[in-house]
Amino acid sequence: MIRINLNKTPPLDNGWISVTEQLPEYEIAVLVCRAGDSDTVEICRLESKTERKESISQEWIKGKTGEDSWYYDVTHWMELPKAPLN
Repeated sequence: MIRINLNKTPPLDNGWISVTEQLPEYEIAVLVCRAGDSDTVEICRLESKTERKESISQEWIKGKTGEDSWYYDVTHWMELPKAPLN
């Protein structure tokens, strides 16, 4: 599990939110970026978090409906864009 420092960092101007700043609601699909892989963006859902005195541990599941891939190294997230109107 990744351990996140609870010290707050400023939000980014490009729409990405650091997991140290804020987490999305559980079970809501969002775009995520993982540690060491900033070129890849995936859809995931926050499944659980464990808060400790000095850190927060998180578990994310890949996909909108739940695939078998679990991630523990998410660093940033962003809401999904709205679908285009026809």
